[in-house]
Amino acid sequence: PSYTGYLTFQGDDRYIKVVDRSGVTFPSLSRKSDAATVLNPTTNPIFVECDVAIPDTASGKQYLFHHMSSAGVGYAAYFESSVLAAENVDVNFVITSGSLKLSNTAKIPKGKFNHLCFYYDTSVGKRRSYIVSGSEVVSTSDRVTFQNIDTEGAPLLIGSGSELGSFVPTQTLSGSINNFRVFHEVRTPSQIDRYTKRTLFADQNPRVNFRFNEATGSYTNSNTVLDHSGQ
Repeated sequence: PSYTGYLTFQGDDRYIKVVDRSGVTFPSLSRKSDAATVLNPTTNPIFVECDVAIPDTASGKQYLFHHMSSAGVGYAAYFESSVLAAENVDVNFVITSGSLKLSNTAKIPKGKFNHLCFYYDTSVGKRRSYIVSGSEVVSTSDRVTFQNIDTEGAPLLIGSGSELGSFVPTQTLSGSINNFRVFHEVRTPSQIDRYTKRTLFADQNPRVNFRFNEATGSYTNSNTVLDHSGQ
């Protein structure tokens, strides 16, 4: 038998830090241990997807994920503050490099899981960022060409992040997430739909693949999240 579930954050300063150096954390268990970056997009597309549920309570400004270099180059998704009576919460997706910036905003319902995708398409004729909810594109940005989005091996943070432009978080994430995945390719609608409810394996070439199906209870390294990407 296997245990399947999701991870719930309580807004209590706990978050996930993904070290972007292959094999550094557990070299004896890693397929690669060359300390190379895995998540730095450089000239590749950015594609992040996950299931996320924000509780139907009041909440402050908070990050879903944040992957930025010390120079402020990278991408992030965050939630605006929300009052108790609000049925929806605003989610924003931002990409920034030097003087260039793209941003998207969409509304998602609180109190339920939403399958969200955030991506930047580098192909000619696109070069836009998108937010997808379920199978529907709910936000499309203007066109901006980034020559290189270099996160310089900075860690990917899930549930936390630092000040970004005018956005200043007031808390760490309060909500539940499942099936957090990062790709360096744009996933097709059929791929998104197929793997929304299915287990995704390394043959789909994810850069990160967190299933959050670790066993409950107390055991060694219980504060570690298992990555199933094969990277």
